[in-house]
Amino acid sequence: MMPGLEFSPDALLAGKALVGYRRFDSLSPNQPDVSGVVSDVTLAYTLLGWTRLDGQIVRDLGYSFQLLQPVYFSMTTQIRVTQRMFGPVDALLLGARTQLGYRTPTGADIGGRDRLTRFGGGVGFRISTARLSFNAETVKRTTNLSFETPYTGHRYYSSLTYGF
Repeated sequence: MMPGLEFSPDALLAGKALVGYRRFDSLSPNQPDVSGVVSDVTLAYTLLGWTRLDGQIVRDLGYSFQLLQPVYFSMTTQIRVTQRMFGPVDALLLGARTQLGYRTPTGADIGGRDRLTRFGGGVGFRISTARLSFNAETVKRTTNLSFETPYTGHRYYSSLTYGF
């Protein structure tokens, strides 16, 4: 559960701030429980009805598939710019950075960090109360952990969102 507040969803300046506490209860006696504060803060600004700037910061507790590092805390910052082009067409640019801080089975921070850098863009079409978009993203992962593999990946996708 993450209590918080949301303000002015249809205004020039909109946003939300959610703060909570997440706990990982281990079933293994060899692995302690891990807990911490989690949050999701978003702020959006619309300039002259044509340009929308969205910023988001999220802190969360995640579960790893690595046996020696079963959990991690992640911190993501993201910026999106959506620009109306003409008629029902808009363009989107985004950039995000995520840092994963791994914990050992004893709950200690091992100093290991994965960093994910994501950027991309797309084009969208508004149809009544819906929006259809076609997007492309690139993700680059770097790490200082010897058991992890850095990579670069590409993703192409579309989405359909609608409102009532």
